[in-house]
Amino acid sequence: LSATLYLFTGLGYGVTINLLNGAGETKQALKAYLAYLTVFAAAAPILTWQHSIPGLIAANLTAYLTLTLYAFHLARRKFNIKINLKEQARIYLASALSTLPTLAFLNLSTLPNLPNLIIGATLCLFTYLTLTPILKAISPQDLQNLKQIFERIKIIWPIAKPILNYEQKILQNFKSPNQS
Repeated sequence: LSATLYLFTGLGYGVTINLLNGAGETKQALKAYLAYLTVFAAAAPILTWQHSIPGLIAANLTAYLTLTLYAFHLARRKFNIKINLKEQARIYLASALSTLPTLAFLNLSTLPNLPNLIIGATLCLFTYLTLTPILKAISPQDLQNLKQIFERIKIIWPIAKPILNYEQKILQNFKSPNQS
């Protein structure tokens, strides 16, 4: 349930609040944190009493969603930031679809937990890396930017290079007819 928090990343979770702080808009960031605190303080006792730990987690998620949306609102107003909902939807779709083979494997597997974890995570990652270029959730420019970042990090580059090459090949195979 707590992992749901990372779905808010597409709405600016973890980014917009740091943008506000980094741009010297600490008063605005404080307002966003106060919105979080207000929602959490109101929801946590009620939801925890009714649903125990899942209720507390739900209160935290609700408060973080409030913080994220409010911080995005402030950043949009101050810096004219926008979210490309079409691209976000593609990323979320690739993520959701990549879990399906993993769930099917885990439901059919009779292996112990550790091999299930390793195989399931590998299957999910492979499926996600395959679907992101097919669904156009990643662009050639994105891959070029990632290449420029990762080739400077010597310890990561040997792992990142084949992944980026794999995604580049898929992008080339799934070009739109109007692309050259």
